[in-house]
Amino acid sequence: MRFARVIGFCCFTLALASGPSLSSDTLVTTIKLFPSPKEILNKLADTSAWRPKGPMVGIESLRSPNLSLPVSASLLKECGFRSYWEEGFERGHRAVAVQVFELGDSSGAYSLYSIQVQPGGHAEAIGDQCTTGADDLWLWQANLVVHVIDQNAPGKVRTQLLEIAREISSLIRQRAELPNLVKRLPFHNQVSGTYRYTLGPQGFAALKIPLESSRLGLEMGAEVSMAKYQFSSSEGLLMLLNYPTPQMARKYYSAMQDTKSLWVNPPSGGTVFTKRSGPLIALLWGTLNEGDANTLLQTIQYTADLTWDKVPPGEEIAAYVRRVRQSILLTGALLVVTFGTGVVFGLIRVAVKRWVPISIFDRPEEVELTQLRLLGRSIPSPPTPPSTK
Repeated sequence: MRFARVIGFCCFTLALASGPSLSSDTLVTTIKLFPSPKEILNKLADTSAWRPKGPMVGIESLRSPNLSLPVSASLLKECGFRSYWEEGFERGHRAVAVQVFELGDSSGAYSLYSIQVQPGGHAEAIGDQCTTGADDLWLWQANLVVHVIDQNAPGKVRTQLLEIAREISSLIRQRAELPNLVKRLPFHNQVSGTYRYTLGPQGFAALKIPLESSRLGLEMGAEVSMAKYQFSSSEGLLMLLNYPTPQMARKYYSAMQDTKSLWVNPPSGGTVFTKRSGPLIALLWGTLNEGDANTLLQTIQYTADLTWDKVPPGEEIAAYVRRVRQSILLTGALLVVTFGTGVVFGLIRVAVKRWVPISIFDRPEEVELTQLRLLGRSIPSPPTPPSTK
């Protein structure tokens, strides 16, 4: 009974301690790092001078029966499609349409962005990357791609397109880095705005490169980045392919030596240069001479980062002996603490029994027994001691 009272007191104490945390006044703060396209469009309508025009339209599945997308569904699927939202905005006599694509990650978003940007656009310092065209603007930031279309005066309200793009960029907040394969493209002699990046055959087909994608192994998970390069008297297109393994790259590199079978429409004139470095394959063609081509291909080097974590035999044995010794010392320390605790408890019990007049550790004279009666018989209660009266 005394043990039950102690347990009840402990439970009551814990209830009091946890009471404030379970009260109705508790505040729970949830931080959401990645705003959705729908949230961005709603905040744009609430915080900017642009007012919504017409209903907001959204698609969150490529299997939607009312599917109407400005980009190929197969390309969006390859880029990791999550959702698409579109809404019109107006300010005064100006009207724009804002389309927001949400992709699975920043690599898929950059792939869609680089494919949709038209050659000859003007780069802007907004978001991760931004390009304006004659009547529209493309913005890439984090895992989102934004397309702003001028619906009134194409080519005449570029400043307003930039203004709304800056407001959207401030609402997204997060940033991302370029995919590693894009960073491997040589920077010198690169023609600005000609870089492209794709994650598979659908994006490669959208770029309209006259090469057989099946011969490149894009269906096997290879990613592609490319850019144009200009030298004093020649120019060319450099394509980098990154395969999942060096063995796969070696296989397709052997097939690429027959360069004629790679082309859908073989280019007239020029030479195709190839190079492999680990899982990377470089294809270079155009009007480049051999010297310029070698200068460009020499910068394509794959360096694997290896970490050597094997311990020399002598140090490995010493480490093992050290662990065994520490285990023995810990076990001994626990035994000493346990034995000492038992001795101290025994001494305290003897002292309390001798000098304290009331019974603390001993059982009371009358003991209550809880009987389960599993065998159909009961245990007789201990006899009641005779009264001293």
